[in-house]
Amino acid sequence: MPEARCQQLIGQIKLNGKKGDNMGLPTTDGRKLWLDESQLHANNFLTTMLDVEKKRTLSKAERNLKQMSASFLYLYEKAVEIGLLDEEDDLVTFFNETIH
Repeated sequence: MPEARCQQLIGQIKLNGKKGDNMGLPTTDGRKLWLDESQLHANNFLTTMLDVEKKRTLSKAERNLKQMSASFLYLYEKAVEIGLLDEEDDLVTFFNETIH
């Protein structure tokens, strides 16, 4: 594995150094996992709505949800661009996920 890729993975995964807490298993920011999964769902939903829209007129609820999905994807990309998810805060420790 190239050294740059190893460094990238090390940067993404933080080892939990607390004794007796998760037995030193790697953890990652749960917010990032949650938002990445939400991004995937929003993208899939938006793609589906764009396909459906070609075949028929969307209902008002569908149009609103399509707009919300697109808005989430835009705001998530902006948050990543400015490094908002890179900042540590007290909520991070609450959302940290243990990688098994």
